[in-house]
Amino acid sequence: MDLGLAGKRALVTGGSGGIGGAIVAALVDEGVSVLVGYHSGFDRAEELVMSTRGRTGTARSVRLDVLDDSSVAEVFA
Repeated sequence: MDLGLAGKRALVTGGSGGIGGAIVAALVDEGVSVLVGYHSGFDRAEELVMSTRGRTGTARSVRLDVLDDSSVAEVFA
């Protein structure tokens, strides 16, 4: 399915979880460059990033605590 998102960027908070992981995979398949936001699921986030290698888009993980303003600011800097 082509959602017209190729070349866009996205941040998926909770990206290391089940629903977040499915969203990351779908976005990468659409050609999106995705940041996989995780709070404590580093291993799962990295597994997800590795599983998207070779697809249309890209993914990389970033530690993010959405309840901490400085953490959010750091990700967007």
